[in-house]
Parts: sequence; structure tokens; C-alpha cells
Amino acid sequence: MHVTLVLFPQLTPLDAVGPYEALIRMPQSVVELAAMQPGPMTTSRGPLLLNADRSLASIASTDVLLVPGGPGTRALERDEALLAELGTPPPELKERVRRAQKEAARIREEKEEDARRAARREAMGRQLNEEADRRKAAEAAAATRPQSTLPYSYSSARRARLWGRSDANAELVLYAEAWARKIQFNTPVETVREVAKRPHTTPMVTVAIRSDGSVESVTFVVSSGVAEVDEAIRRIVQSHAVYPPFPPALSREYDVVEVRRTWHFDTAIRLY
Repeated sequence: MHVTLVLFPQLTPLDAVGPYEALIRMPQSVVELAAMQPGPMTTSRGPLLLNADRSLASIASTDVLLVPGGPGTRALERDEALLAELGTPPPELKERVRRAQKEAARIREEKEEDARRAARREAMGRQLNEEADRRKAAEAAAATRPQSTLPYSYSSARRARLWGRSDANAELVLYAEAWARKIQFNTPVETVREVAKRPHTTPMVTVAIRSDGSVESVTFVVSSGVAEVDEAIRRIVQSHAVYPPFPPALSREYDVVEVRRTWHFDTAIRLY
């Protein structure tokens, strides 16, 4: 059996040397290293060179034509002279190569998507751990603070009001964003779709949250104009309670946080 191993600039040495070592051990096999021009050929491993003993033009026929891989294959695909020497592959081989490339691209995309999903899970895990740590700290702080025996509606609760998404108090903004994420990420898709399909005005709602994460009130600054939609929003807010307790820095300043947002329903809830 006659084997021609094609050398070209910037090939991967292992792709050539590995098959070479196996093929020369086969009985009655002849392996020749050939290139467009005889002589040393550069590889992707810097100073390592492979020597072509013959030119491709000098080989009249061969049983096996072996082309290794490597960065140089990109230039090889555009080398018309070399491709002419190698000959035109049969249509069925072209189709097999096309299918193999398509399958490789699919597998690569699946691996990348798996990596993205893993990164998202890790980020969510870190966020949940941070919220759990803040909740424990808030509970510990609350246990050492005297509690009022009056209902909140009659007490002089210290209040923070966040209309929108920006404030000089970073702890207040972070808490409000965590509260909004809990609603946006955990409300069932069916509930969102049911509300979204009802024509309504974009509602603006103020939700008052106590330092222990319980809901004090849900107030409509602007109604949706549809009683069922307003009631759905109240149910959504209450369904996710109890919310995380205030972090220590926030609980030292406030007993109640009022968060005002506009509620948009499409494929998910979006609080602005």
C-alpha cells in the first residue's frame, strides 16, 4: 500500500507524525512525505520542521492521500495549485465532509450554550447566597432591636421612598432591584400571559415592604383600568412574600421601604 502524506506550512506536527508512525509499521506499506516543493516545511510548533522528500507532481499515483490538520489548512483551502495536485474529491466525500462540519458546529454550539447556562446558574447561586447572608444578618439585627407593639399603620415607622430606580442610597437601590427580580423571575408564565392578553392601561404601583420582608400595602398610583388586572398585581405581590429582610445598613435607617414602579406585561413582567 502506497501512502502519500501531504505537508504544507503551519500544519500540526502530531497530525502528521502520529499517522506516519502507525502506517510505517503496516506490512508492505510505503509512506512518502510530499509537498508542492521538496524540502523543510514549517509547522505550528515554531522551530520544529518536517521534511518533504518529494514533490506532489512527481507522484503518479497513490493508494492513500493523507492531509493532516493545523492552522495552515485555512490557507490550503485557497491554494488552487495545491488543490489541483490533490485532485477533486468525489461528490459523496464532499457531502460527508459538509455533514461532519455541520455536526461539529452543532456540538460546539451545544457546548457553548451549556457553558452559558452553567455561568447563569452560578451567578444565580451567588445571588441567592448573598441574599441569604443579608437575610440572616437582618434577622440577627432585628432580634436585638426593640419591637413596637403598635400596628404599622399607627406607628411612626421610618420610611424610605424610592420612586424609580436611582437614589443616593445604594443599599436602598440594591434592595429594590432584588425585590423586583424576585417578582420578574418567579411569576409563572401563564399568569403573565393571562394579564398581558387583557387590554389595559400601564399601571403604576407603590409596594410598601416592612424590614422583615412582609408586605404592608399595595397602592395603585395609576390603575390599569381593569379590576382583574389590578387584582392580579396584588396577588402577584403577595404570592412572593415574604421578601428578603432589609440588610443591616438599611434596617438601621428604615422600618418600611416604599417602591414605586410601572408594571409592563408581555412575555414576562417588567418593572420600570
